[in-house]
Amino acid sequence: MQSYRGFRKMELRRHFTVLSSVIIILHVAHSQVAEKLTSSQCISKKSCGECITSHPECAWCSEEDFENGGNRRCDTIGNLIGKCSRGEIVHPNSKMENL
Repeated sequence: MQSYRGFRKMELRRHFTVLSSVIIILHVAHSQVAEKLTSSQCISKKSCGECITSHPECAWCSEEDFENGGNRRCDTIGNLIGKCSRGEIVHPNSKMENL
């Protein structure tokens, strides 16, 4: 009887581990798909106003020669950070300061 209980506990732990792994994988996959869908909503926009009002994650890079490197001015804020100077990123949640 004791060995059956031990076996059953091991089985439950294994099922829990597998289920947890599946949930984590699905969450990561969903996040990546959501990012790609959002990015595709942003990149087609041709003006700053159209860009930043199209989706909460869309941002605009106002750097003068930004598009010369094959970059798109309108993309997700996550994709623009590191490609565009931070001071040149226009995003609805950005702060504006008078100097």
